[in-house]
Formats: sequence, C-alpha cells, structure tokens
Amino acid sequence: MSLLQNLKGSLVGMLPAGGAGEILGEGKDWYLVNSGYYTGFMSKDSLMTGKDAEEYAKKNFSKEATIGVNTSFVHEKKDGTGAVLMVLPKNNKVKVDGTGDEGTYQVAIGKTTGYISRSDVSVKNLFKTAEEPDLVLYEDEYADEALPTYGGSDEYEAAQKPEPTIEDIPSDDYTSLMQEVVDYAMQFLGNPYVWGGESLTAGCDCSGFVMKIYEHFGYSLPHSSFAQRSVGYDVCGDTWDESVALPGDIICYDGHVGIYIGNGKMINASNPRDGIKISKVTYRKDFICARRIIAGRSNSSSLSEDDYEILCRIVEAEAGGSSESVKIAVADTILNRVASDKFPNSIHDVVFAGHQFSPVWNGRYYKVTIQQATRNAVDKALNGADRSMGALYFMNPDYSDPGNVKWFHGSLTYLFTDGGVEFFR
Repeated sequence: MSLLQNLKGSLVGMLPAGGAGEILGEGKDWYLVNSGYYTGFMSKDSLMTGKDAEEYAKKNFSKEATIGVNTSFVHEKKDGTGAVLMVLPKNNKVKVDGTGDEGTYQVAIGKTTGYISRSDVSVKNLFKTAEEPDLVLYEDEYADEALPTYGGSDEYEAAQKPEPTIEDIPSDDYTSLMQEVVDYAMQFLGNPYVWGGESLTAGCDCSGFVMKIYEHFGYSLPHSSFAQRSVGYDVCGDTWDESVALPGDIICYDGHVGIYIGNGKMINASNPRDGIKISKVTYRKDFICARRIIAGRSNSSSLSEDDYEILCRIVEAEAGGSSESVKIAVADTILNRVASDKFPNSIHDVVFAGHQFSPVWNGRYYKVTIQQATRNAVDKALNGADRSMGALYFMNPDYSDPGNVKWFHGSLTYLFTDGGVEFFR
C-alpha cells in the first residue's frame, strides 16, 4: 500500500496474498483500499474484485464460528445427534471445516471434529488484512550483512540484530518450571513455519508450536489459536501489561499465539518467511489476552500430614483407575478450590464440604487403598504440574446422575476431557 496515488509514496502497509480489504475509491490505475488498520493506494493489477473475488473467497477463505448461546454441544453425527464430543461456552470461536446437514456445521477443535447446530453460532469468513511493512521485523533490526539461515539451508539472508539469550532475561520472578518451558522453546528458534504443522523441527504453525512445547511438559493444549485463548488462567485482561506477565505465559492475538520469554518479547512460529522467531509482544495491535498455563504449587512438605493423606485418598477414590494425567488434574482441581475465594481454604474443608465429592458421602473414600502411583501423581501436582487449566469442578458423565450432568453442562464453563473425565470452571 502506498501513501500516494502515483503508487510511489511511502509504503504504509503490506497486504499479503489472499488478503482482503474494502475499496474506498478508484482512479485509472489504482484503488484506495482500507484493510485492517491501514489505508493506502494499490495497483488495480494486484487486486481481484467483484464475482472473481467472491468465488475466490468461497473456495479459499476459512470460516470461523462464534458460539452465541450459553452452552453449545459438539456432536458425533452429521445430523447433530450421537455422542457429545465437546461442550463449548458462549463467545468461544471454532474453525468451520464444512457443512453437516441442513441444520449443522462441521467444526474442528484441535484434533476433534464434530457437528454443531447452525442456530447456536454466527459464521464469518477469515481473511488476512494489511500489516505494517516491518511487522515481521523488529523496529531495531538491521540488515547490513548476511548470515546462514537457522533451518540448515546453505542459502543466506539478511542478518537480524542479535536477540538477548535466555540467560540475559531476569528469572527471579517466575517458577523454574516456566523457565524450563522457555528454555525448551528456545531450542527451536529458526526452525520452519508450516501451516497446520505439529513438528518442532520439520515445521509447525503458531498454535502447533505452543501446543507441542507444552505437550513436552505433560500439558494438553488444543491446536487452535482461538481455543488457546481459553486455557489456563487470565493474566492481564484484554490490555497487555508487562508488569504482571511471566515468561512461559502464552500471548494470544486475533489468529495468532506465542510464548512470552520476558523483557516484552515472545518466541512464536511467525510466518513461512521467518519461521520460529522472537518478536516484541507489541508488534501486533490485536492483542486479546495472556494466559498462564502453569500455576505454582506448594511442595507436599508444606502440607500437614493429614491434608496430604486426605488429598491422596480423594484422588485415589475419584481417579484411582485412571491415567496419571487424570490423577494430576483431579489433584490440581482440589488445589484450585483451596486457592479460590469461592471455597474453603484447606484441603480438609474442601473435601468434606457438603456433598461435593461422591466418594465421601457414599463411603468409597474410606475404603480405598492409596496406591503409590496416586501418591506420585499428587506429588507432581504439589510440585508444579498443573493440568487442570483452572478447573474447579470435574465429573465423569458415565457415572453421574443425568440431572448432575445437565447442571454441569448448563451452569459451568467446559474446559477439556481426559480419560472420560470432564473438567469445568
């Protein structure tokens, strides 16, 4: 996009291939175009308009559905029946993969594909808009010499100003586990970007990069920048605040996501040209939120012996036959309650409050034998492994009263399912 009608003025924006904008005016050889935050003049030869543009959009633009009801169910079958694969809260956004029958859309969340009622959602086309010419470069980068590319190629490209290493970034204010996430992510700096990819070495996209980094540490995140906006804990609302962010937080934009490394910067799978790179958090103007996946836990040695035994026993009673990840998530959920103002502030009082946990009131809690595997899972939760994504409730619909299942789905925000156990907050 040029500032002047003769197309020789300052470059005010770059509209990527497949991008879209609104035509505000035209001359003999140019259109005046608004796209995203930028307005400028573009050559008519570079744009597609009218029916050609409409047909291109239908064939090439992906679609996004926004949930408009309090709770929407993703079903297994095309006609909107069958098993419920996922429960989505209001305002959640999902990718539309296609149509089901007359009343449903096919949607994809991570690796899960199902069908959702058309009446539950509003759908729009997704397209790229213009960006600043230097959005993919730092304002303080330079290109005075060449250096080898990171991806193992013999080709050369313009050099970037050296970024601070992880050792240069103060680490006093965040947990060692979050530091490990950042250290691990930095190993893949310079590797390629591949849309839809999930390989940290052969290529991944932005949400695939975040997903695979956290997967290495035992956390299950969706492969979707939209869905990743809802995982973990909110850090600073919808306005970026470096003073409260910690390295390891995920930084979410409209259609993009990265991992914060400190000093106002993040590592992210940026684009096919630059691959995995370091960017300033403020390089984009569409910041949505920052999410904290890892929540610090006190070590088991700081608990009373009684509370430690109560936690191990309730996890055994609720998830003794489940995988370690489920046991950790159950333990985390109880610890989340202890930390929440909505619940009592001790493990004993949380577990024995009213009819909160069925094994307590049906007697199973008192009959189980705590297995070492359960103690190991509880220890991991107490020492920093948080797989709950902020959950305060959990239930297994196969073993729950239908009325309770209906209440969970109608009153709470669904987060994820692991081993048949659904987690909510």
